[in-house]
Amino acid sequence: MKRDTFAIRPMSLTELTPFLAKESPSLDLFLNFFGTYRVVSSTVEQHLEKFGLNEAKCSILMLLLRHQDGMAPSQLADFLNVTRGTVTSLIESLKHAGFVDRHPNRFDRRTVTIRLTEKGSEYITAFLSTVPKLREEILAQLEASSQIMRADESETSGKKPKKLAKG
Repeated sequence: MKRDTFAIRPMSLTELTPFLAKESPSLDLFLNFFGTYRVVSSTVEQHLEKFGLNEAKCSILMLLLRHQDGMAPSQLADFLNVTRGTVTSLIESLKHAGFVDRHPNRFDRRTVTIRLTEKGSEYITAFLSTVPKLREEILAQLEASSQIMRADESETSGKKPKKLAKG
């Protein structure tokens, strides 16, 4: 049985212009979501880079900090929603840095358990201690981004920008 397919055709700029020129609260809201995502994502990514981490490696270290008895690579892969091959590569990188070790599973010798080393535990704990500062940095970036958007809106509408109440 053949299924009907639904394909979305990209619109040309000429077709999009009238749509974008109209006032649309939903469109404005979605564009604001994208702006917020970009600010948060880039700020977190830069912060992780200062520690030589990426999102996946940091997630593994935090999971292992929570699960002191360790986790199987397959559990890590499932949590991160990546392939086992990807997790193996990430684990190897973290092992090379001295942050994790592989231990034989005491119940099933065919598998291993990944655990944080003392160095890994200290490293992720140091990283986590910087999260409040990261939060403040993200909020400052969002505030600056919000002020720019309000200024742009006031230029296009001819209105003065509203000041945000501090709370």
